[in-house]
Amino acid sequence: MVANTLLDYLQAREGEVADFGRLIYCAQPLSKYFQNLTVDDKTKDKCNGYTRARRRKGIGDGTIRRELGMLISALRNDNAKRRIDKVPMVWRPDEPPENDRYFTRSEMAQVLNAVRLGAQKDKRRNLWLFTLMAIYLGAPKSHILKLKWSDIDLVDGWITFPKTRSKKGTPHRLPISKGRPNLLWWLRRQQQIATTPYVIEYRGKPVKDLKLSFANAIERSDIDKGRIHDLRHTCASWLYNKGEGLDGVGQILGHKDP
Repeated sequence: MVANTLLDYLQAREGEVADFGRLIYCAQPLSKYFQNLTVDDKTKDKCNGYTRARRRKGIGDGTIRRELGMLISALRNDNAKRRIDKVPMVWRPDEPPENDRYFTRSEMAQVLNAVRLGAQKDKRRNLWLFTLMAIYLGAPKSHILKLKWSDIDLVDGWITFPKTRSKKGTPHRLPISKGRPNLLWWLRRQQQIATTPYVIEYRGKPVKDLKLSFANAIERSDIDKGRIHDLRHTCASWLYNKGEGLDGVGQILGHKDP
């Protein structure tokens, strides 16, 4: 059964991948749709039916490709363990072109409300703070997750993103309070209950990724689509519409050559 193939693959990968939760997230709709089918029943019509079913739920083709890509990996695992003689064909939608997504202010309010309705309090708080920092500061995900409290001046309201590993990477300093009073208030509140040197933490450890949590919030918000990197695009769009100009936007986002 396809469901058993997926389960065996998850068991084989547990402890070997950093974002195991992402695999579980991909496996759930696959197991639900293919649960009563054998590997031989997985025809082109069934694969295309899965794609249509996911599209009706508002899932983009890029996500559907990744989900079916996991099914391919699971089948390869079965083949490597000699449970099947060969890996059967899996039909997937074409890879969509990358499109920049900009949230409107009303959409951003929906996203933040969806974050607030998350199941676990600590994860809600971390994702809320991360989203505010991304939308107001326009910093990349990796820069925010690496931030330590020593990088933030909560008295005068300044934040310094450390130098990156890239050749062009230099420390980048931004005022928190300028047009961002809510962010400064939330940072001060989070610092009071922090248990590690890292700003974004969970259960005493720095958070490595928030893509799955953000994707779940997008799904709860009923917004058509949205990626975590789109927060940076949105910050740039909002700043430009406020009259910052291209040079000003580039300086705030930390572009080397704005």
